[in-house]
Amino acid sequence: MNRFLSAVFAFTVATSAFAAAPGGVMNLQAKAQNDGSVLITWDAEASGDIAYYRVYYAADSILESGGAYDDFEETEDSKPEYIFTEAIPAEGLYMAVMAVNMDGDESEYFMEEIQILPVENPDAEAPLPPSPEPTPPLPAPEESGSLALLSAESLTPDSVRLTFSASIQVRPKSAATAFRITKAGGEVLAIRTLQGEGNTVTLVTDLQQGGVVYQVQLTDALRTELGVTFDEASKAAFFTGKGEPPPASASSVSSVASSSSAPVEPPLPTTQPPLPPSPAPAPQVPQAPQGIQNITGLRLRVAPGANGTFNVTGEWDLASVSTNAAFLLVGQSFDAGNSFVSPAMVPANATQVNIQSVPAGHFGLLVQVMDEQGTLSSGVFETAWLGKNMPTPAAPAPVQPTPIPTPPVPAPVLPPVSAQLPLGTPPASGLPQSGMGFLAASLALSGMAVGWQRMRMSKKAAV
Repeated sequence: MNRFLSAVFAFTVATSAFAAAPGGVMNLQAKAQNDGSVLITWDAEASGDIAYYRVYYAADSILESGGAYDDFEETEDSKPEYIFTEAIPAEGLYMAVMAVNMDGDESEYFMEEIQILPVENPDAEAPLPPSPEPTPPLPAPEESGSLALLSAESLTPDSVRLTFSASIQVRPKSAATAFRITKAGGEVLAIRTLQGEGNTVTLVTDLQQGGVVYQVQLTDALRTELGVTFDEASKAAFFTGKGEPPPASASSVSSVASSSSAPVEPPLPTTQPPLPPSPAPAPQVPQAPQGIQNITGLRLRVAPGANGTFNVTGEWDLASVSTNAAFLLVGQSFDAGNSFVSPAMVPANATQVNIQSVPAGHFGLLVQVMDEQGTLSSGVFETAWLGKNMPTPAAPAPVQPTPIPTPPVPAPVLPPVSAQLPLGTPPASGLPQSGMGFLAASLALSGMAVGWQRMRMSKKAAV
C-alpha cells in the first residue's frame, strides 16, 4: 500500500502524442457534519478533463512518510468533494487528494495534505491544525513537462554523472552539443560521449583538474532534441573536478600577476576509457589547490534568538591563509550542505561572521578563500542542528585537513575583523540541489576578482 516518492516524481519525458497527467490538487478543506461524517473539499483541477478523484488517508503524515498511505476512496464523478464516513481515530487521520483524467492518468505527486481530528461538537468546524513541523515541498518540476537538472558529480577524472527530475534519453552523438562544461574564466572542458539510464546521464570528458570548480549547462540543442521546456532556475549545476590539481605557477608563489600563468590541460587519452559503474564511489575529502590554503578551525556557536529562531556565530583561524588572499566567500546551507544560498563576500582578514534569526534545522557554513586571480580554495564546511532540546556542543577540537606545504608568508597587516551577514533565504523549490546557487555566485565573484586584478595591472603598467 505504499506510494513512494520515486513513483511520484519519476516520469518519462512526454511527447506530443501523449496527454499530460492531471496537475496536483490544492486547497484541501474539511468540515464536520451532523451525522459524524466529514466533508472534504478542494479546488477543481484546472485541466477540466477529470473523471474522478482519489482521497488517500493514513494514520501518519503522507508527505513526511515518502508518499506512504493506509487506504484510499474514490469519488463518483469529477465534483471536487467527498464525504468521509469512517470513524476518525483519536490520533486523527492525514488526507491527500489526487485527480484522475478520462485516460486513467493520475496526478504525478501529492501537493498538500490536511490532518483531521475528532471533535466533541459535530456542529462545529473540524479543527485543521498545521503540521507539527514544516513539510519541505516535493521536488517536482515547476510545470508539467519541464525538466530540471538536480545535481552534477564527478565520478572519475574523466566522467561526470548528471541527475535530472525525470527520465531523459539523449543520443551519445549529441553529447558535445547537448551539454556544455566550463570553469572560471570560460575555459571549456570537452565532452566525448555519454551514457544514459533513467533520470541519470554520465558524460565522458577530457581529464579534469583536481580541486577546480566546473559548471555544466543544458543547451538549447538539448531543449530542441527532447522537445521539452527547461526549469530555468535549474538548468545548470556545479561539481569539483577529480584528478591531478593544476600545476603551481610563478604568480601563485610570488603573488605577481601574469597573463600566461593558466594551467596547461593534460593530453587527451589515446583510447576511450570505459564508462564508470552507476553507483557513486565513496566520497573523498577535497584537497585545496596548491598555493590557495583553506581557513582552519571552523566552528559554530549557537544561541537562542527571537520567535523560536537562533543566532549563529561562525569562527575560524587565518594562520594558514596567505596574504595574497583577496576575499573570503561565506555560504549558508539550510539542509546540511545539500544546497547553498548565494554567498557573501567578506574581508580576507575576517575571523568570524554573525547571522541572526536562523530558523530551526540543519544549518551549515561553507568558507572559501579567493586569491587576487579569482581562484577559489576547496572550502571548509561545518554544520549544526538547530532545534528543540538542542545539545550544547562541547566544542571538540576541529579536524584539520592535511596541510599543503606553501612558502612562508608574513602575518596579515590588518587586524582580524568580525562581519555581520544577513540571513540567506532557503531555496523555495526544495530540490536536492548540488550547491548550484552558492557555486554560481562563487564563479561570478571569481570573475570580479579577475577583473579587479587586471585593473590593478593596467594601472601599474600606466604608471
